[in-house]
Amino acid sequence: MALDKATLENLVTAATQAIDKAQLQPNKNHRVAAACLTTDGRIIIGVNVAHYTGGPCAEPVAIGAAVALGYLPHHLTHMVAVGHNGRGVVNPCGRCRQQLLDLSPDIHVLIRNGAEVKEVSVMELLPFPYKLEKDFPVSAVQPTEEV
Repeated sequence: MALDKATLENLVTAATQAIDKAQLQPNKNHRVAAACLTTDGRIIIGVNVAHYTGGPCAEPVAIGAAVALGYLPHHLTHMVAVGHNGRGVVNPCGRCRQQLLDLSPDIHVLIRNGAEVKEVSVMELLPFPYKLEKDFPVSAVQPTEEV
């Protein structure tokens, strides 16, 4: 499901324009925007809004924006994150990799590999993921002895 060069560039440009416009956290060094591509070709943006108490990464914000517009996570085909101040494409953190895999297991992610931007499946980013066994519901766990 490789993107053509023009679509790849449009996705990166959309995230770059979003983070360049964001005037949040002026004294921070970690502003990121994410752009996701839907199955019908729409680009949806999310920007991390960090606060001293924490805050979500841009990728789940973009997924939430897509859901708010009526898309389901499996309608997302590609995701890219871009850092502010011209940092370009940034790779997703471990938590985002797990969220992308859980919510949209067929999604492809644009990553930076040295000077190259390449497209990989989320499984390539998280080859040994945590998975809750569907056939072993938590409610089936019974204590072996009283505490």
